[in-house]
Amino acid sequence: MDFVNYFINKYPYTDFHELNLDWILSIIKEMDVNTDEFQSQLDQLKANDELVMTLYNEIMAGDFPESLKTAFSNWMKNNAIDLVGELIHNVWFGLTGDGYFVAFIPESWEDIQFGTSGLDDFPEGISYGHLTLSY
Repeated sequence: MDFVNYFINKYPYTDFHELNLDWILSIIKEMDVNTDEFQSQLDQLKANDELVMTLYNEIMAGDFPESLKTAFSNWMKNNAIDLVGELIHNVWFGLTGDGYFVAFIPESWEDIQFGTSGLDDFPEGISYGHLTLSY
């Protein structure tokens, strides 16, 4: 608040020497009321802050409030399919005409390298190759 303009606009006379006590008391009373309103708002903010910190501590401890569980569940029901569809694409596996194993990989997985570990011998005498993913 610009106090100079505040006093000029509230000032009943044109000469500061002619200020009367009633006017000064009315300004002080108004400031007191404003201070009480400010304190009330500050107390409300402190109460809200304590509530938020309590909820935060509960969540960090793994004790989610029912309202948050319900809200998150509703959000997941509405958005999970689209979200997963954007993030994950299918990889198809098959064989080429000359018998090679092939993985058809979407562009979104281009930073993942597919390979095999070669042949691994098992006690039964059968050799298997393992698919490997590197990123």
